[in-house]
Amino acid sequence: MNDNATLLDLPRAREMLRNEEDVRHMLGMLASTLGSEIRQIASLLDAGNVKGANAILHPLKGFLPVFCVDALTQEVIAVEKLSKTATAEEVKPRFAQLRPRLEQLDAEVKAWLGR
Repeated sequence: MNDNATLLDLPRAREMLRNEEDVRHMLGMLASTLGSEIRQIASLLDAGNVKGANAILHPLKGFLPVFCVDALTQEVIAVEKLSKTATAEEVKPRFAQLRPRLEQLDAEVKAWLGR
C-alpha cells in the first residue's frame, strides 16, 4: 500500500450513508474515538491482552469499511482475524504496521471535518 495515498474514501461513505449530514455525523463519531482506540489497542497488546485488543478491533473491522479504501480494510480484517487466535507477541508487529495507516485515516477524517 502506498503510504502517501489517501485512506479516507468519501465517495464510498456518501454512497453508503446517502446524505452529507449522515457522513459528517458518522465521521465525527469516528474522529472522536479512533485515536483513543488506536492507543488502547497498542496498550492492551503491550500488556499481553490480545483478547482485549480484539474486542476493539472487531467493531473497527465492521465500521471502517464505510469510510476507508479497500486496502486499509483488508489490513484491519487481517489483524483482527489474527488477534482471535494469536498471542500478543504475534499480533504486535502486525498492528505496528497497521497503526500508522489508522493514524493517517484519523488525521484525514479530522482534517475533512475541520475544513
